[in-house]
Amino acid sequence: MSGDDGYFPRLLNHSASDGPSDCLHYMQTGCDLVKVRSTSRQYHRYFMLDEDMSALRWHPTSKKPNKAKIPVGERQGAFGAGMNTTCFRPHGAEQSECQPRWEWIPVPILLSSSFLNSRCAAAITWLSKVFTAVTSRTDGSYLDEQEVVELVQKLNPSISNNRIRLKFKEIEQSKPPDEEKGRLSSKEFADLYKEISTRPEIYFLLVRYASNDFMTVDDLMLFLEAEQGMKAVTKEKCRLLIEQYEPSRDGREKGHLGIDGFTSYLLSDECDVFEPAHRVVCQDMTHPLPHYFVATSHNTFLLEDQLKGPAGVEGFIRALQSGCRCVEMHCWDGADGDPVVFHGHTLTSMISFKAVIESINEFAFCVSE
Repeated sequence: MSGDDGYFPRLLNHSASDGPSDCLHYMQTGCDLVKVRSTSRQYHRYFMLDEDMSALRWHPTSKKPNKAKIPVGERQGAFGAGMNTTCFRPHGAEQSECQPRWEWIPVPILLSSSFLNSRCAAAITWLSKVFTAVTSRTDGSYLDEQEVVELVQKLNPSISNNRIRLKFKEIEQSKPPDEEKGRLSSKEFADLYKEISTRPEIYFLLVRYASNDFMTVDDLMLFLEAEQGMKAVTKEKCRLLIEQYEPSRDGREKGHLGIDGFTSYLLSDECDVFEPAHRVVCQDMTHPLPHYFVATSHNTFLLEDQLKGPAGVEGFIRALQSGCRCVEMHCWDGADGDPVVFHGHTLTSMISFKAVIESINEFAFCVSE
């Protein structure tokens, strides 16, 4: 592809995306583009972004699959040039026709930057210091698999144990045969952490409002007002958020919120759609009981169907642990004179009334007071 080559869409039914996630979805779905050479020859191709976002691929092609791709970050001008690129003008690609081209512009700009290849300097420094603090206690410069798992989960509890171990094994397999395995260096640990902790949609959201790999106080204020719809946001409020969620000391001192701090903030209770005030009783509880809806369980003692399935105290335990405030039992006289709980005139099994009330006594208030 020469510098005089270019691409423009052949289909016009795509509208501009509302945000980074829409843009990413559109690019991974793909669209028809026309390759235009300076010789006026045109080639119709269907382009899409790889699932792992490492390259742009196209078909049909006579090339082998491993050759029919453009690694992200290469030849940015082919997709990042403006609407009025000279090679498009002779072929009727006016500005109104080229709207979808802009969807592809963020690909090389965003994915070839710190998202895939590096992280902002403050984050790298922070990870290096955390790594050194752990290895200094063991008089070494490497961490084994279990130490890596423990450190990653300490930094980001939302990352599962299995995911960390899987990424650890991937790094191990990529090492040269003569390199010692079973442990990671500081750089390898940083690579592992940034790959499993960075969510693409959050990174795209960050760079949408920031002019760098981090948000300043002003950037965060703009995000809170424009994206979150918050009113009366102050710079002091933004500074406090950065102090609370930015993990690196350097970032906190400079008032910078990096991708790790931004992710932590978005996943915190402060950004939860659930209203925190509703975690405690906040309604007027002075009305008569019939005025309220009550979480109720029907035929609580039945574990399967209502005709021939088993019954058991597990049904009461499960219902009470789910927050039910009203459970149901059918009491009958047992053969030995003691009451039993039974779905009468069916083939379901019987359970002891005593066992039922003992389970209720144990679990009635384990969830709700």
